[in-house]
Amino acid sequence: MRLGYNTNGLAHHRLLDAIDLLADEGLSEYRDHTGCRIVGPIPGTLVLAREVKLVRTALERRGLACVIETGARYLLNPRVKHDPTLMDPDPARRAVRLDFLGRAIDWPSPPGRVGLALVRSTSHPAR
Repeated sequence: MRLGYNTNGLAHHRLLDAIDLLADEGLSEYRDHTGCRIVGPIPGTLVLAREVKLVRTALERRGLACVIETGARYLLNPRVKHDPTLMDPDPARRAVRLDFLGRAIDWPSPPGRVGLALVRSTSHPAR
């Protein structure tokens, strides 16, 4: 069992500082529940790749595992929490969630140390 911390309480800290703070407190797992601070609804960019490398290096250096919480509150739709869902009747909207999950899986943890927390949400009209 690993003792980790959900980063809601560190939402206003720089991510690399938050990783150091968690490791300094003796925690062994970083759980990003802030809408995946780096992985967003936009396509990957050079900046994204550079930041992912920095985070991966910081986690590895401090011996922290990483779990990405994928609820993405308001990240994919600023008007509706956790929207769109995998249960959306519109295939294009489901594809937005699938793309986000795919990038979240590849995000920051050293190989073999990533976890992904899937959030169940209700199906509701978002339009």
